[in-house]
Amino acid sequence: LLVYQYFNADQYAIVNGTLPKDNYGVELTAEKKAVGRDNEFFGWVSYALSRAAQKTNQPRTELAEYDQTHVLKFVAGFLTGIHAISLRFDLSSGFPYQRTYGSYQSTATEYYPLRERYRDSRYPMMHRLSLRYALSRQTTWGSWSWYIEVFNATNAVAYGREQFDYNRPYEPGVNPQLTYLEPRIPILPNFGVEVRF
Repeated sequence: LLVYQYFNADQYAIVNGTLPKDNYGVELTAEKKAVGRDNEFFGWVSYALSRAAQKTNQPRTELAEYDQTHVLKFVAGFLTGIHAISLRFDLSSGFPYQRTYGSYQSTATEYYPLRERYRDSRYPMMHRLSLRYALSRQTTWGSWSWYIEVFNATNAVAYGREQFDYNRPYEPGVNPQLTYLEPRIPILPNFGVEVRF
């Protein structure tokens, strides 16, 4: 079980150009290793709790653009002879944003959104499930394996943007609408070969 500092304030400042006022976190990890390949389970799970906030021009802070308070990662698999089946599940908090709470009419046909002053709202939680199958062989010079995997097997959508229609007034649940982050990762099959000497 590991506990360690999750953020480095100096690195965060270099990447984002601002120095957050609050910047901390911990991550816990537990792992189960496979001893052999005879009907063995393996996997690991990790949970990170963190907070990244930055200064504003007011006497308060707001959540950083890419803050994720909760991040859970889970990997589990089963080995039997030359075969290995595994899955990976990722679950994390949505990014903070300035929610639209109303609109005002600027012209006869145009409306402009009224948004929160600070990033006090969050997009829905993000999750992704990936599956993998691998077949391995041992040789006198090392080992080789081929695998096939499917990323985002449930075709989950990561919402990360509000889309406001300027031709219509604000209407909860209708305008604006939440849309996915770009680029979106759909169901993505992949295969390959690994060689180890």
